[in-house]
Amino acid sequence: MATTRTLIAQAASAGHWWQQPILVWSSLIAGLLQAGQWLALYWFIPPTSDLVPLHYTIYFGVDLVGEWYQLLYMPLSGTVILLLNGILAWHWRQRDIMISYLLLSSTVLLELLLGLAIALIIITQHS
Repeated sequence: MATTRTLIAQAASAGHWWQQPILVWSSLIAGLLQAGQWLALYWFIPPTSDLVPLHYTIYFGVDLVGEWYQLLYMPLSGTVILLLNGILAWHWRQRDIMISYLLLSSTVLLELLLGLAIALIIITQHS
């Protein structure tokens, strides 16, 4: 039976990005979540001259309003983080594969949280 250390060593010796299932699936899932965020804002938030809610709290309701285009900062920040973490994960894949796993797994978690925030803003604006 292979130990965790030998499995990690085997994964690191493969070398190619596409031969690492965790890296491939994390990148694919994060990219799809990111695309979904952009598409959701494109479909559900029309450009308007009115102020739109940008943030809600359960205690106070709307606590931040702004122009409609400021909603695009959320998926934009997700895109920047996805690209930076992807580049760093690619750079670190040979030296320490666990850092690459951590970077891309945390990117998936971040994209999920950003997607949830965007979905809640859209739901609240359409209710």
